[in-house]
Amino acid sequence: MDLEELPLTKFALYPIENVAVGQHRGGWEDGDFDPALVPFEIVDRVFIEDVASRFLSDEFDVHENGLGSYATEELKRIKYAIVHRYPQVEIDRTTNELPLDVEQMKRAERLIREISVCLRLIRPTLQRVYYCEGQIRNDGTFTHGKFDVPNPLADVPIHQRLFSVRTEDIQALKMYTPLFLNAMDKPFWKFRMAAQLFDAGHWQSTDKKVRFLLWVSALDALFTTQGSGSLHSGKLVAGERIKHLIGGKIQIYPPGELTSLQKNPGITVSDIIGEIYCLRNHIAHGDKLPDYYWALTGRLNDNENISKFDELIEAVSFILRRSLLTILKDGLLPHFADKASSESYYGGLHLTKKDLKANGIVEISCPS
Repeated sequence: MDLEELPLTKFALYPIENVAVGQHRGGWEDGDFDPALVPFEIVDRVFIEDVASRFLSDEFDVHENGLGSYATEELKRIKYAIVHRYPQVEIDRTTNELPLDVEQMKRAERLIREISVCLRLIRPTLQRVYYCEGQIRNDGTFTHGKFDVPNPLADVPIHQRLFSVRTEDIQALKMYTPLFLNAMDKPFWKFRMAAQLFDAGHWQSTDKKVRFLLWVSALDALFTTQGSGSLHSGKLVAGERIKHLIGGKIQIYPPGELTSLQKNPGITVSDIIGEIYCLRNHIAHGDKLPDYYWALTGRLNDNENISKFDELIEAVSFILRRSLLTILKDGLLPHFADKASSESYYGGLHLTKKDLKANGIVEISCPS
């Protein structure tokens, strides 16, 4: 039998924890996830599938004594997932060699994890159950091998607790995935660093200051460089470049970021980017945070205001996700490869600190 025709006997998957149930299907959400589209192909041999029947009812029971009933019940709840099926043996199409089994598993894991990051850029959701891999039995059911232990402390920015994956999100995933995989495979170092910091911040749910710093550091990775007489660094430079890329007038809560039941405060990127960098500097330089950031002066949520800090976390999440997706969609990756490509690009756009100050653009004063 030709190696290309070998049966797909191994799997790697990443669960999709929440899918939308629209009002026409008895739910409350503005969007919907159409189960009739499943299995839905993302790229070659990677599909969104309903895997509820793929795992036997007692598949994870063996772990109950070690992990506890919470973890095993979460594992049993897996229904929709991003699934990659592949054969026990296959030739590497790049090197024309036969990779070791362990290398094949590593490649499958990287592929699935990177596609899951791409989905989080499009639609981040609260996620307690992560990666799983294993063998496919002759009857089509899955027997698990390595898996990530469910996280009982998982959390996301406040507004994302209501997020779920919609049909439009998986359609966007199909479009963005080849672009994202290419970006993460090639030497687009600034983009790759930003994507890695974004994902690290998504999982940092125990300290909001750490999450915030990771996400602003991701913006710095995209929009600033070190050295060069500070022409390409600082909050003025970062803020103006962000506004140039995604638009200063775009709202940080466009349709889909809040539900139709939540009041949209109408805050734009220009309104809030200065405050984001003010908070970043307070944290990075070890200041006692001004009471301003802890005050309940953020957007209205369930009849009470969230803190300004929480609002800024929601804002930086949107700005970072929109920036990374815009770079992919608009074919701008070559400008986000390294220091030289970034400085050449932004120098040509006259978005250096010298140019901005010459045009009378000044930094926002920070709350005290």
